[in-house]
Amino acid sequence: MQSLEKSVNAAATAAGPIAAAAAALAPSVLKAGKAFTDSPTAQWRAVLAALASLVVIVVLIVRSCSPGLPTIGYTTPVEALPEVLRSAIRCGSSPSLGTDGGTCVIGASNPILAGGVGGGKDLTVAVEVLPADRLSEALRRWRGASPTVLTDGTVFAAIGPASVVWYADTRSGLRVETGSMAGASAAHAFLIRSGLLR
Repeated sequence: MQSLEKSVNAAATAAGPIAAAAAALAPSVLKAGKAFTDSPTAQWRAVLAALASLVVIVVLIVRSCSPGLPTIGYTTPVEALPEVLRSAIRCGSSPSLGTDGGTCVIGASNPILAGGVGGGKDLTVAVEVLPADRLSEALRRWRGASPTVLTDGTVFAAIGPASVVWYADTRSGLRVETGSMAGASAAHAFLIRSGLLR
């Protein structure tokens, strides 16, 4: 019991200087707080800092919900496609391709090809997810063929010779190339209907 009493007394003795220091600082803390509340400049700075923080948070939230975000983490190339196109294609005996990609087909009766977009035939669609160096090489070849470029940034979309569609997303490495379509306007319609171009 005596050791407990000694510990309590020692703690009280040690707390004495801390309490004295806090009491000595209290007036200066109160003075600084009053100066802040009396100063419109300091208040505006605090408000602007809070608003800037809110803007950053909103931008991050919007970007995280945006459909244009990188398509990272897909296990197959078909999973990297927009939902409309992904549901329209047939890839061999399975609904999706392996990690290397390959050639798929959109049936002539699919709504994406309605109105003669595919010329009344099935449309072949090559789908791959490539590393950055191989995707850059594909883009270099495509640009060298003087296509009609519709967008050229993180997403590249163009209509090449014989009305083929060339599409690449540099964020995900997705590369899509179609067979020939009925014409340039049909290829453009395909890009819109498939969800590749917004």
